[in-house]
Parts: sequence; structure tokens; C-alpha cells
Amino acid sequence: MLSPAYIRSAKQLSTVVVGVLLFIISEGTFLYVIHRFGAWPTAIFFTIVCGIGSFLLFRWFQHESGSPSRIGRITRWVTTKASAQKQKHRALIASSSLLAILVTALFASVFVATILVGLLGYKQPMAYWMITALNIIVIGFWTLFYSGVLHLFFLYLHP
Repeated sequence: MLSPAYIRSAKQLSTVVVGVLLFIISEGTFLYVIHRFGAWPTAIFFTIVCGIGSFLLFRWFQHESGSPSRIGRITRWVTTKASAQKQKHRALIASSSLLAILVTALFASVFVATILVGLLGYKQPMAYWMITALNIIVIGFWTLFYSGVLHLFFLYLHP
């Protein structure tokens, strides 16, 4: 029989492997679409697709945050910790949270930032505006970055 610790470590390893494979596939697809169709159509397409995905993820998160699931427990823990903070610390946390969300979106993913928006307690109208702005900023940034890299690569490859 396999021990529970062995099964848990195998699950964690398989999660990491699947995550890396999905990252490679998604980045490869992103680069191919930029190369094939250009930067602007790619930016518009991925902003729409990631925006819809982010909205659906945020709706799911709102639904799950009230349940006894793991997401609900994390949400209640964050809410409890936030209410225990002093008033002067709350303003500092609120102002730094926007920067944290932007950095998370740029370097982790728009979807991770969407969960962070939900965890920080932003409500629907403000959250939807934030998610839309994050999608436009992140997809625009990475599309332009990869477009420039591809342009330089092919310029260097075929002078």
C-alpha cells in the first residue's frame, strides 16, 4: 500500500508538472497567435477571452466564498484579519493592495489577480472595473512585449 504522504507528494508533483505544461502550451499559443495574426488582433481577442474567464471566475469565487469550502475558509480568515487591523493600517493596506493586485496580474496571471480581488473584498461594480482594467493592462503589456521580442528575433534571424 502507498502511504498518504507519498500520495500527497505525488499529487503535488503532478500539479506542478501540469501547471508547467499548461504554461508552456499557453505561452506557445500566445506567441503563435501574435506571429500569425499580429499584435492588435491578438490583444483584442485575448482581452475578451481572459475578461470573460475572469468574470466567470469572480462570480464562482463569490458563490464559493460563503460556503464551507476551502475558498470560504480562506475568505473568512482574510476578513477576520482585516477587521482586526488598526484604522491607520487599513488605509496603508488599501492603497498598497492596488499595487499588489497589478503586480500579481502582470507576473502571476490575471486569474490569480481576480481571486485576489475577491479575497480583498471588492464588491461587484468596482471589482468588474478592476478586472476589466487588469485584463487590458496585462494583455496589452504582454502582447506588446512578445510582439517586440518576436520582431527582434525575426529581424536578427533574417536581416
